[in-house]
Amino acid sequence: MTNSMLGRYEIIQQLGKKAGRRTLAARDSQLNRNTNLTFSAPK
Repeated sequence: MTNSMLGRYEIIQQLGKKAGRRTLAARDSQLNRNTNLTFSAPK
């Protein structure tokens, strides 16, 4: 999953994947800076 868009974020790379959780490095297109996004699996 590289260089795809998720809302206003451009996904750069996946940083980690653990049970029920995923962390991505992303670029915020509105603020023009890098950030990390963490998602939890739905219950």
